Amino acid sequence: NCVGQKTSTNGIQEAINYVLNTGGGTVYIKRGDYYFPEVTSSIPNNAVITIDLSKFNRVSFEIKGDRYGTRLHLPINKTSGNIWLFTIGIPYSYPPPIIRDITFVNDINTGTPVGPIVAGGTGGLYMKDLIYLDNPNAEPGISPMYWTWFNGMYGVLIEGFNFISNNSSVITSVLVFDSVTYGKVTSCYMVHNMNYGGWQGTAISPATGSVMVDDCEIYGFYNAFGWGDSDAPTTLQVSNSIIGTPRGGSQAPDGNRADVNNLLAGTSPGATGR
Repeated sequence: NCVGQKTSTNGIQEAINYVLNTGGGTVYIKRGDYYFPEVTSSIPNNAVITIDLSKFNRVSFEIKGDRYGTRLHLPINKTSGNIWLFTIGIPYSYPPPIIRDITFVNDINTGTPVGPIVAGGTGGLYMKDLIYLDNPNAEPGISPMYWTWFNGMYGVLIEGFNFISNNSSVITSVLVFDSVTYGKVTSCYMVHNMNYGGWQGTAISPATGSVMVDDCEIYGFYNAFGWGDSDAPTTLQVSNSIIGTPRGGSQAPDGNRADVNNLLAGTSPGATGR
């Protein structure tokens, strides 16, 4: 793995299962580039690796790496449906699992988009110091990174999050909060390289619930925030943050286009903002 050889997905899954079956603890993925086998047919839970806490008795669980040193490359997806690298099932009243110090790289997939993480259930989740690199080398034909989706949860905390994209393919959203009672994103840096012209996608999408964004910088997206057809009230609070800048070229962050077309976009009938 440390020299770029392909990773045995079963090895990571077995490490996770071992920790969960022995009372909880930490799965450590050491430094290296981890490449996963191609996905050529449907897979359980639409994910390569499953962390299902519902099968265990209130265990504490953490998965961590060496931040930029631990690079998980999203696999080639030859199926017709979107998949994720990790799916996490979190029951109510369990200690929130922790994912920290890992870099997710989207640089080889030319098929249907793959996302880093999908989490669901009524519990909580803590993500700290994660890095998303979407087509960092600006290779032609790389599919966009699919969204990270939080669905039907009580609490999600994201701290120290970095998203950097050089992908010319259209991205939809980066972080999607779907029926999350309370979500918070703090100390984040999100930039989409716009050398290809036009804006791309939405940085953060809250829908049905409350999301707070604090101490964040967002550049180069079509929408900084956006919600679609929410079926219940949605609250978004933003503080101490920079959303776009008129500077461009060498004067912009990362030397790219850095403005944001819309602060907030939504299609829900009767949607209002304050």
